[in-house]
Amino acid sequence: MISQVKQYFLGTIRGKNQGVLPLLIRFALLLLSYVYSFVVICRNKMFDWKVFSIYKAKIPVISIGNIVAGGTGKTPLIALLASSLEKYGKVAILSRGYKAEAENKKKPLVLSRGNGPLLDASVCGDEARMLSETYPSLLYIVGSNRSLAAQIAQEEGAKCLIIDDGMQHRYLSRDYNIVLMDSRDPFAGNYCLPRGLLREPLSGLQRADILILTRVQSDLEAQKHHEKLKQYNPKAAIIHTGIYTERVYDLDNQVIDSLNKVPVAFFCGIAKPDSFRQTIEELNADIILENLLEDHDSFHEAYLETFCLKAKSIGAQYVLCTEKDKVKINKTKRYALPILWVKICVCVRHGKDIWEKMLEDIKAQMKLST
Repeated sequence: MISQVKQYFLGTIRGKNQGVLPLLIRFALLLLSYVYSFVVICRNKMFDWKVFSIYKAKIPVISIGNIVAGGTGKTPLIALLASSLEKYGKVAILSRGYKAEAENKKKPLVLSRGNGPLLDASVCGDEARMLSETYPSLLYIVGSNRSLAAQIAQEEGAKCLIIDDGMQHRYLSRDYNIVLMDSRDPFAGNYCLPRGLLREPLSGLQRADILILTRVQSDLEAQKHHEKLKQYNPKAAIIHTGIYTERVYDLDNQVIDSLNKVPVAFFCGIAKPDSFRQTIEELNADIILENLLEDHDSFHEAYLETFCLKAKSIGAQYVLCTEKDKVKINKTKRYALPILWVKICVCVRHGKDIWEKMLEDIKAQMKLST
């Protein structure tokens, strides 16, 4: 579960917690933030000055990343991009395998050669497993060394590489650097870690070719961020995307038609659980119990059994989870309540011409690499 310490920390850096102690904590974190920023700036300069070697692949490379710690909607966008490109040749996704065994391996692991996943979620990571299940024709390489992963992918016949969470991973050259920012809080309070949630100073946006504001509900509302984005990168194109619920499924992938006024419980292990709660509320379900896990948290069967029993005892008819959590569930096990998962998709709301032009450019590069 999300710890009280983490909740207090987030409340403090966002200014929700008031008083002398939170004020002192924010001051101490600000000092650490300056140190962190200095180290990150020095590291980026080393790449800019070619002190660190950068591997250049022979095929087009697209990086999908962010400048803020936490979820910005990378996974559904990667799915949209990969599904749009795979008709032109084999697409490989390079993932770190965060909080999974693959992250600590010296050599990246092949999760999928285009025939579905070969590794369990505990080995490759929940997001990687999810995408390889949803798009089994994709080539998927998992490991922290993305340069070596790129070489493996090319040996496996890839015609295009997508780096998952690649903004700060600069050892692999890219043709498109796409940076995602949550439109609800794109600048994370303007402070770097640990005072804020920025992974690097906003000046890092200069490396972006395309900036995508995600979870946009109103294009007019999102436009207010453009001036500041242009201040840091006047050349980058700006796209708005929104999310929508495609369907709700059970573990056998059968569609559930309606949850209107149905009492439900939910659990999730994502960076921003409020977004999943909002999704369920938009389905008009009646939430009577919830359990929020840390992002990418694994969970034992006993946890799920206990949660389902508790939910049933207070009147819930279903237990809901995200698609990312679904891949960690033992589908042969019978639980006290049916478990459903929600399929979330992304759509381009503003800047479709920019998106389509990028796809055409990548398509042309893929043809040249054959």
